[in-house]
Amino acid sequence: MLFILELAIFHLIGKDFDTKLTNEYKKISQFKSKVSQSPWIKYLEISSFILTIFPFILHGTVDNYVLTLIFLIKICVDTTIKFLFIRLFDTSKLMRRRIFFLFALDVIAYLFLGYLLLIQKAGYLFSVLLLFSNFSVPFIKEKEYELFKNSK
Repeated sequence: MLFILELAIFHLIGKDFDTKLTNEYKKISQFKSKVSQSPWIKYLEISSFILTIFPFILHGTVDNYVLTLIFLIKICVDTTIKFLFIRLFDTSKLMRRRIFFLFALDVIAYLFLGYLLLIQKAGYLFSVLLLFSNFSVPFIKEKEYELFKNSK
């Protein structure tokens, strides 16, 4: 039964799957990300990640004002990352549009998280949801790779 299932999957994927995989690996190995080469973005990405984890660790031991201060610093760090993205990709109109879209999503997420923290006083829920807010750098790297792949 398992053999039949493996055979069916092999025919669904196609016989030239290994060549497709090899070609994709060659493209990936040729790709040099501008984001990964910028030391400032790397430093700020690490800082943003640390500021994302701190509220989760500290939520039961500190007051909401401390969490608010950490949250405001995280907003500043993430906004600085977005401005560095804009400077890095100022020649690509498509990437700038994606960065502005990402910035708009961040603003909506920050408004919701601020509402949870300041008005609802839900420090635990805030700290858990803040863990999922660190998606901008991987998103931009993925879109940069798609742009590179489509240009080849």
